[in-house]
Amino acid sequence: MIWAQDWVLGAVAAIVLIFFHVSALFGMSITVFHETVAQLRARSLFMSIFVFSILGAGAVFLHALEAAGWAALYYYIGAATDYSDALLHSLGAYSTMGDPTIIFEKKWRLILQIESLTAAVTLGLTTAFLFSALNRLQNIISHANARNDKLLRRSDDF
Repeated sequence: MIWAQDWVLGAVAAIVLIFFHVSALFGMSITVFHETVAQLRARSLFMSIFVFSILGAGAVFLHALEAAGWAALYYYIGAATDYSDALLHSLGAYSTMGDPTIIFEKKWRLILQIESLTAAVTLGLTTAFLFSALNRLQNIISHANARNDKLLRRSDDF
């Protein structure tokens, strides 16, 4: 079987990187929705926008780290002779744009496609996470605004 090694390497890399990705998303979620940060966000719409921007930047950095991991694997197994080419390919695979100028030998095609599948999964997980985080932030802002409106109405009654 010509691709047996690719399946093993690709599956192990995919599992490790997806586990890393989910762990990092949970870590970001725990940090962003910690009570101390929540109190800061509830006081300011700007702070909520800033926090969400940090989440977005963190997601981009996370995907870049994963692409670097795949590039390191390609370099280590000899699929790429130059790490920068391997990294450009991986970033292209993660962005779904690809890079037709970087050509790998035919025997590495399967592992390259496993990377693309892994990228699609992690991009989907990130999209779901960011959507959920934005929804949660909007709920926090709405509750804070309702609380402030209620307090203002009470003060008007005096």
